[in-house]
Amino acid sequence: MLKFLRKYNTLILVVGGSLLMVVFLVPQAIEQIGRNPANIPYAEIEGETVTQQDFLDVQREWQMINQIVPLVVGVLQIESVDHYMLLTHEAEKYGLVGGASDGASSVGFFAEYTAQATVNERMRMMPWSIQTNEQYFAAIESQAETARANILARLEQQTSTGRSEMAYFRALAKLRGVTRLLQTYTELAGLSIPETQLAAAEIFDRVTADVGIVPASAFRPEPSSLDIEAVRAHFETYRTVASGEGEFGFGYLLPEAVKYEWLRINSSAITETIEPEPADLLEYFRRNEGRYPGQEFESARSRVRADYVNSIARQRIESITKEIQRERLRASQSLPRDSQVERYRVVAEDWIGPELETYATVAREASGLTGQAAKDLVTITPVSEEFVDFRSTATSEIGSTRYEFTQSEILTLPQLLFSAKEFGGDERIDLQRGLLFGPVVNPRSGGLRDLIFVRITDVRQEGPAESVEAVEEQVREDLATLRGYEELSERAGTFREAFADGGVTWFFEMEFSNSNQAKTYLDAVIGNDTVQTNLGDPLPDLAASALPSGVIEHARTLDPTQPLDGVAADARTTSVLMPERLSLGLVTVKAFRPTTVDRLREGMVQIERRLKDEGRALSTQAPYSFGSLAERLGFERLDREEEEF
Repeated sequence: MLKFLRKYNTLILVVGGSLLMVVFLVPQAIEQIGRNPANIPYAEIEGETVTQQDFLDVQREWQMINQIVPLVVGVLQIESVDHYMLLTHEAEKYGLVGGASDGASSVGFFAEYTAQATVNERMRMMPWSIQTNEQYFAAIESQAETARANILARLEQQTSTGRSEMAYFRALAKLRGVTRLLQTYTELAGLSIPETQLAAAEIFDRVTADVGIVPASAFRPEPSSLDIEAVRAHFETYRTVASGEGEFGFGYLLPEAVKYEWLRINSSAITETIEPEPADLLEYFRRNEGRYPGQEFESARSRVRADYVNSIARQRIESITKEIQRERLRASQSLPRDSQVERYRVVAEDWIGPELETYATVAREASGLTGQAAKDLVTITPVSEEFVDFRSTATSEIGSTRYEFTQSEILTLPQLLFSAKEFGGDERIDLQRGLLFGPVVNPRSGGLRDLIFVRITDVRQEGPAESVEAVEEQVREDLATLRGYEELSERAGTFREAFADGGVTWFFEMEFSNSNQAKTYLDAVIGNDTVQTNLGDPLPDLAASALPSGVIEHARTLDPTQPLDGVAADARTTSVLMPERLSLGLVTVKAFRPTTVDRLREGMVQIERRLKDEGRALSTQAPYSFGSLAERLGFERLDREEEEF
């Protein structure tokens, strides 16, 4: 036996080694086969298995169409890759998807589709911008040219890197199939006749009228003359109501507010003291020649000097910033850490930290400046005497200051201040009462931007005022205006008759016409939710009031078949109380253009859009929403680890 083993030992080693390799490698090979996306189940649709590879293919298509026609995806309300996969499955099942050539020819369709969505959104935001069907289609045609150019530019950009143009066209063909699928439903979804007529009237009914606006403030008593008991009663009525939310907008719930101070590092104080040597400029030019392509030193000298000065100034500003932050750290080091959020400190109510002048001294020493330049380097603005709320902070001297929290997350000064610890703010920002925070960049300064360091010295939580004295001035102003509105309401009938008789001439003879809030508009154009001057300028404040609906309602009482020239002014004049503006509108109708059958027929696109926006039409997405499709097609994601093959 031993003789046999010795004779064939080489052969035995070869065969044995091969068997060992098979034993070790076969399981790995089997595992690799199992990991192949084509063998991993992802989901089931109508009883058929969709593999991970199928899903990855759909995902690539989804990325392609989002790169080329992103707005279309949004308008179609496609929620996710899974939703897109179900839509394309349904479209292919009904033979609605063509090949790459169909995708190429659909560019024009998607351009028009994008244009229509853009124009519709413009109409929603600015309903006065398009008044006629001709304007609507002209806007779409113009926008479609731009959209087509944008689509082709995106396509060229994506394919210039070596990606297949045919792949993008096949993806567009799939999306075109989806739009055909959705159209099979939307074209069948009808609108009821009453809904259509009502929407048409809301959009197209127009009145031309002379309008006078009488403000309640013109009739209010002197605020100081009001009885204190009446003032207290008015205050108690709206004491716990936020401003703008009570009747007539009254409300005296005190909002969150702060008192704060700040220190500004003026970058100009640094740049103005830097006088570079010619040798330094030449050296800087040689080290940064790439910034000045095709230029010699002399021709680029002015740019080189500005860049050099800014680079030196930035270094000094960075040094100043580091020293101020070190001083802040030294000042807060003795304060215990917050047990809930380590970034915060526990600050006693009477602790405020070093004076801002201490930080100013640190900044001046770090800058190396002396004399007047050192004084000019720092500006200190002391604590505000009154609490300021979010809105008031935005209009302050540094209200436009921006804090760049991350590259994509920039906070305004109000957002920053009201993210402080005391307001339950953002834990990532260690801003709290008593501690200096910064730097915050001031965008208003030219060249190098000034730096702002801010400190909250006191906070006020939202809550009712302790007594009327805290807001007495505002309460008296509001109550006086309310008294004026009550008198105006009582005299509305008298004013209507006088306006019918004397029109704008009478209006200007009245004492109230001297008020800044008193206005007149000759030949104003009024719709259900729009008011424009005779030159077409929108009047959004009036459009948001009760005036448009009151005027249209009155105009509909007039016979549209009879010329209004023969109708007495008294019958054409109405008064409309506007509680949201605490004023009275006096209106004499001069022309009424109700919606005609032809106008209704021409404006069906706008009517359908209005009904869809208001949710009054049947949703065009309902049968093809993700939930409906998933239920109808039996869509179910499978366990990725479950072996189906």
